[in-house]
Amino acid sequence: MNEVAWQPADAALLAGRIASQAGEVKSLASKARGGRVGSNAFGLMISPLVTPIAELFLDIMGTAISLAGESCSDLSSALKKVNANFQETESGNISAVQTTGEMASGGAR
Repeated sequence: MNEVAWQPADAALLAGRIASQAGEVKSLASKARGGRVGSNAFGLMISPLVTPIAELFLDIMGTAISLAGESCSDLSSALKKVNANFQETESGNISAVQTTGEMASGGAR
């Protein structure tokens, strides 16, 4: 059976990195929604044909990218919660072992 070595500091670092990436992904979503057909001669020529489709596509892409950013935020929050629960459980286990050790050494005297 393989054991997983959980390092709370590493998990906290990873959660922070994921949270920062979530912010960057959300920023990309707003940039995707802000995209438009160029105002040069070619852009003006094709805008009646392309603009409605492009706006729909950019809106869909903006929504998809935004949802990916929300997923990153959710993942970061979940990882922080798992890490906090792990540390709480680990602290409780250490306290229980110490109490048991004290009881055992007190009873041996």
